[in-house]
Amino acid sequence: MDEKVKVYNFEVGDNHTYYVSEKGILVHNDCDIIWKGFSKGELNVHFLKHGAEFGEITQSQYLKLAKGFASETGEHIEQQTVGKFLIKYNKNTQDILVGRMDLREIRTFYMANPVMTKINPFQDALDFAATLTK
Repeated sequence: MDEKVKVYNFEVGDNHTYYVSEKGILVHNDCDIIWKGFSKGELNVHFLKHGAEFGEITQSQYLKLAKGFASETGEHIEQQTVGKFLIKYNKNTQDILVGRMDLREIRTFYMANPVMTKINPFQDALDFAATLTK
């Protein structure tokens, strides 16, 4: 490229898409979400419900695991958005996270239980997230 072009680095809210150029090319700003933690007052509730699924860990370790998983990528990770929610599933460990992207809040983090699974762990989590958008 011989010509200098001014570029901008910015983050686009909500669904992270915008149009560029006169051709109207739709692009997606794939920025990582920096999760704040659980919704206000919900960390203890979710730790008491799901913490033991991850072994003998403390509440702060549970939060650290959830935040770590939220940013994890790889072929073993499935993820999809449902409205304002991001759902992540680790096929190897059965870990599932549901987070609200616009608020950067984790709604739940747990290890799927095959006995409680209706369709498959990922689809069950997607169905759960769909109930949150209504």
